Amino acid sequence: MLIHPSAEDIKIFHNRLIEIYEEEEFPVKIEPGYLYEGMIDYIADYAVKETLFGAPLFPHILQKAAVFLYYINSLHPFVDGNKRISLIITYYFLLWNGYYLTIPPDADKFLIKIARPELGLKLGDAYQWVIKHSKRRIFGILRNFVLYNLIIDGLPSPIIKSIIDIYLFMPLPKFVADRVRELRVKRTARAS
Repeated sequence: MLIHPSAEDIKIFHNRLIEIYEEEEFPVKIEPGYLYEGMIDYIADYAVKETLFGAPLFPHILQKAAVFLYYINSLHPFVDGNKRISLIITYYFLLWNGYYLTIPPDADKFLIKIARPELGLKLGDAYQWVIKHSKRRIFGILRNFVLYNLIIDGLPSPIIKSIIDIYLFMPLPKFVADRVRELRVKRTARAS
C-alpha cells in the first residue's frame, strides 16, 4: 500500500517549514506564497497516478520519490523554500513507505543543480541520487504489511484513515528541520 502526500499535504509541510524559520533566529526567512499553486497538484498527481499505456509511469517507490525531489525543485511552485520542501517531502514519502533517506552534507549542492535548468540535471539524475541515499527499513516493510492486511481484512475505512493520518501528519522531526536549516545557513554563508 502506497502512502503519498497530496497537494494539500505538501502545502501543510511548506507552511510548517515557514513557521519553523519564523520561530528561530536565522539570517534568512522563507517568504510564504506560491508562484504556481496548480503545479503542486500536478506534481502530487504525476508522481503517483501517471500512466503510460495503462501501466504506472513510475512503478517503484524510489522513482516516485525522485519525481517529488526533482519536480518541486525544477517547477518551483513556491515563492521560496522549494529545495528545502522537496527534500522534506522526499524524506517523508520514503519514510512512510518503508525507506530511510540519508541526507548527505552536500545535499544542498545537488538540489541547487536541479533548480538551475542550465546545469542540465534530469529526473534520472534525481532517481540515481535517491537510490544512492535510500535504504529499505524492515520496520517500514512490516508496517506496510500490517496496514495492507487491515485493509484486506475489511477494517472499517475510518479506522484505516486514522492509522494513515498518524503517518501523514507527523510533526516535522527536529533533526530534519535542523539539517535543512544547517544547509540553508551554509549556502547563505557561501553566497556572502
